[in-house]
Amino acid sequence: MAAPPVPSPAVLAKREVLQLVEAYCAAYEKRNLQSMRNVFRKGDLTAIPKLLRDEQELRCAATPPEFEALNPNVPGSARLHFTMTHVASRKSQPDTTVRRIVMEVSRPEFASPWLIDHITLADSSPR
Repeated sequence: MAAPPVPSPAVLAKREVLQLVEAYCAAYEKRNLQSMRNVFRKGDLTAIPKLLRDEQELRCAATPPEFEALNPNVPGSARLHFTMTHVASRKSQPDTTVRRIVMEVSRPEFASPWLIDHITLADSSPR
């Protein structure tokens, strides 16, 4: 019996980046600053504590990402787009926003995790 085929580096990289998107969404929902820091390589996260403090509940759902660019080799990098539905419950009423996210991620070597380098909101539309 033949062994199952080994996934290509691109397939493995896409799986790992998808896990990063899921971790980003989970960190958002947990409202935990340390969880947010764990998915970002660097950057100014000073707005995050205010966001976490102002919202009573955050829910996030992301569509499967579309890869604009992917380099699964070392150093690895990717630029992807996905839609995130963000539901924030405030004291007054829930607010649902659908955002198109552009995320740039990288990893310095195969053993390193993929981390977020930069996020841009391509558009934002309340529902």
